[in-house]
Amino acid sequence: MPISLNFRDYTSSFEAAPAGVYRAVVEGVELRKNKADTADYLNITYKLLNESVEGKLVWDMCSFSENALFQVVRLLKNYEIPYKETGLQFEMSDENGIREYSGIRLSTEDNERGNKDFLGFVTDDGVLHPLTGAVVEVVLDTTEYNGQTKNVVSDVQLVTPAKGQAGLPQNANSGRSGGTPSFV
Repeated sequence: MPISLNFRDYTSSFEAAPAGVYRAVVEGVELRKNKADTADYLNITYKLLNESVEGKLVWDMCSFSENALFQVVRLLKNYEIPYKETGLQFEMSDENGIREYSGIRLSTEDNERGNKDFLGFVTDDGVLHPLTGAVVEVVLDTTEYNGQTKNVVSDVQLVTPAKGQAGLPQNANSGRSGGTPSFV
């Protein structure tokens, strides 16, 4: 028996959202190894909340390589985590490829993809600052990659911290610097 498919109204959840500013929630964060196995990075999944794109997922990465530590500082600043009080340290072992960190907390077990779930940054005072569950403003740009339009996260600003993060920042509801945010 033949199957008839109608693709006229089909839209893929992986189609790029239009460039703009969106409200999103951090759906999850994983610590992954890069392809060359020379450094780890955070893979951050955002779930868009605006009605026109509700539920669409976009991803961002933050590398823990020595040449890209500015990304870690930017991430800490964007999530209003006191980065100068985060004793983030990396130790690489060339013999067995094991990387050790202090200043972050990971799941003890690997997830279904074989990665560690990132639970948060730990400041010197012992406070855990999770990212998962935080509500943010995500600035999306678009780019062409292999003939397809893809989203690129160009900026993130905290709106509401994740549950478990100490206190609300003073500007939790003030939007981006320079005025009221505009949402797509």
